[in-house]
Amino acid sequence: MKIYSYCSYEGSPCGFVLGSFEFHTEAKDQQGSRFILQNDSVLPIIQTVFECGSVDFVFGNLPDKDTYWIVVKDLNAKNEKPYRYLNFAFETKNLREYQILLAGILNGYNNRSKLISRFSDFIVLRREDTEFGLLICASAVQEFWKECVKISRNYAIPKDLQINEQIYLFRKTLSDTENKDRSREIEASLHMGKEYIVVHKEAQHCHIVVRGVSKFLKSRIREFKERTIDDKR
Repeated sequence: MKIYSYCSYEGSPCGFVLGSFEFHTEAKDQQGSRFILQNDSVLPIIQTVFECGSVDFVFGNLPDKDTYWIVVKDLNAKNEKPYRYLNFAFETKNLREYQILLAGILNGYNNRSKLISRFSDFIVLRREDTEFGLLICASAVQEFWKECVKISRNYAIPKDLQINEQIYLFRKTLSDTENKDRSREIEASLHMGKEYIVVHKEAQHCHIVVRGVSKFLKSRIREFKERTIDDKR
């Protein structure tokens, strides 16, 4: 999988710089090793989400694409010295890897301070590095992956967050009352194109990106049928 860092910290020589590295989930013990960030190609949607102030947790996949991705933002380590600003993204073509990570991160939001600590451990400060200002601790990434694998064995991702060809957009710091009227704002920020729409999904307290009204209506009809079946049971 490809992991993106868009992190910074107080006193960084360069501020926020988007970089990435390749992580192989089957790799053996990587104690002591470091990943050097690369300034290479970025999925446009990931870069846009990093720069969009209207959302801070995004996951899913675009219609007709075989790439799944998760973005976590604004997990700021206030208890660290120096203060760290943590923003990461995970991109994979392996559905199982995506499901494992998503289970771990969704569960992690139940204990935000612990989740922040896990991501903070990724960062190795390098003030002399004027390009990124940091390295990535390979063993911390590996431990996080192992933890996600364990969590995924007992944590079931809600079915309504598993629909393919949808992007789920959360704003964790806003109440749903404040969040639900932001569809147009998010749509404009993401520059998704005319074929996509952003709609509020009240049951999950989030927004979703779907391609075209027809696909969205079909998903709503499917949800209604599933609820009707469950009610009859």
